Amino acid sequence: MILDRKTAPERLASASIPILNHQPIKLTDNLECYRVEGGTEDIVKIDIVFKAGTRYEQKPLTSTICLNTLKEGTENYSAKEIADTTDFYGAQIATNLTKDRAEVTLLCQTKHLNKLIDIFTDIFLLPVFPEEEIEQYKKRSSSTLAVNLDKVEFQSRLLFSQLMFQGTPYRDIYDLKDYANIRAADLQEFFANFYNFADSFCVISGKNTQLAAETLGRAISKKSMRRGKEILSGEAVNWSYVPGEKWNKKDEAVQTAIRMGVPALSRNHPHYTALYIANTALGGYFGSRLMQNIREEKGYTYGIGSAINALEELSYLSISTQVGAEFSKLTVNEIKKEVHGIATQPIKADEFELIQHYIAGNLLKRFDGPFATADRLKSLISYNLPADWYTVFSKALFELNPIDICEISRVYLHTDLFSLAVVGEWPE
Repeated sequence: MILDRKTAPERLASASIPILNHQPIKLTDNLECYRVEGGTEDIVKIDIVFKAGTRYEQKPLTSTICLNTLKEGTENYSAKEIADTTDFYGAQIATNLTKDRAEVTLLCQTKHLNKLIDIFTDIFLLPVFPEEEIEQYKKRSSSTLAVNLDKVEFQSRLLFSQLMFQGTPYRDIYDLKDYANIRAADLQEFFANFYNFADSFCVISGKNTQLAAETLGRAISKKSMRRGKEILSGEAVNWSYVPGEKWNKKDEAVQTAIRMGVPALSRNHPHYTALYIANTALGGYFGSRLMQNIREEKGYTYGIGSAINALEELSYLSISTQVGAEFSKLTVNEIKKEVHGIATQPIKADEFELIQHYIAGNLLKRFDGPFATADRLKSLISYNLPADWYTVFSKALFELNPIDICEISRVYLHTDLFSLAVVGEWPE
């Protein structure tokens, strides 16, 4: 077929987003399971999501080391047996940690699930945290941290976290001496408290998800009775935000890292879509105002961007970049100028239409296939959002106008509300 390059493709007037099945099935007495059936390949993915993120740790690094050493040995399998078996069947067992949640994931061919399910469930039900494996992990991880702590980008992230989240468990705290304080007993205690089914869920996606759910349910039922009592002791976050600014000098730094941020709206707020559009215009895609000004026009940086970061109990908008040291103060001024522009001047019609369709296309891509759809479902469950949230979001995307965006931005994106963290060098 010959493409007609003279006629532009028809533009979307809306994005057709499916309403996700929000009705779980009971996998065990305490664990709820959601299924996303689809795909053409004989592959299944199982995500077990625990409320065991970094915000729940009493000692720094506990949640990180706990999650990353689950595969280092269980009551029934050594670390080598786990690695060799998953490799033999071409499977993957992965982990992911956020500030709120910890995930353990199995990705494999459906026909091999019976061969892998016992190992997989052992990892999140019966880990033993061998001291030797823990010490090896601590040595590797501390070496990586030592390198990162010398980077201006990493230092600015820590400084920004201190300014934004002071007094909350969401603050990032990394110190090399903390590794020496972690023992197997700390990991076992954290695991006992937070790796339970009291506030967890499971999402199974791909082919034959009903069979996978039944297989997983049987495997868990055989082992869960061997676990002790379930405890969940996380506290609510009390965020008393006060804007702050800090410039940390790093001698002989070639580049300077800049981070700015401001509290944002949660996903269930009626103005969230408007603020999302404003962020996209500001720094949320390659053609954004920050990129056009600071990268394309000024040449201060290779890249700059902004994002709305949604956590379970708070949200914030952040802007980050690295620039030549001599451009540090100029860049901060230009960022403030662009933020002020979004909040005081309505977006022009052609730019606004481009942004609408960029967001709509990106949203559709996030539902491309069962695994991507499962990730969207996990977000709905984690943030306690209704099943039609993405549908409502996509509808609002095309109902809002530039004046709406400007008015919302004026309230939430005032430059005086931003915190600023800078690490590197700058002209006096």
